[in-house]
Amino acid sequence: MDDINKAIGKRINYYRKQKRMTQEELAEKADLSKSYVSQMEAGKKNITTKTIYEIAQALRINPRFLFEKTDEIQISEDEKALVHYYQEWQKEGMTAEDVKRLVELAKQIRDFRSE
Repeated sequence: MDDINKAIGKRINYYRKQKRMTQEELAEKADLSKSYVSQMEAGKKNITTKTIYEIAQALRINPRFLFEKTDEIQISEDEKALVHYYQEWQKEGMTAEDVKRLVELAKQIRDFRSE
């Protein structure tokens, strides 16, 4: 069981850093204490499925990613760029709905160009 806790903790740490979040920010978004997040990342806590779900929601990832080896998750350079832009837009106050509208606009431009 300790190996599982360490593996999940390592993945939480990985995704938190990918999202450029501090432990405090993750704790706040997941409604947990910073101390608890720290202990989870160190593999010192048994994590409930409810907490895994809340962590995944706070990180905006699919909960299954916390069970997969991070070296098994392939992401292209284009996907990394999109994630980066999305994070920047969020910092500027754009909502997920705003981003969806932006994607729809890009599709319309693409379709117009191909006519």
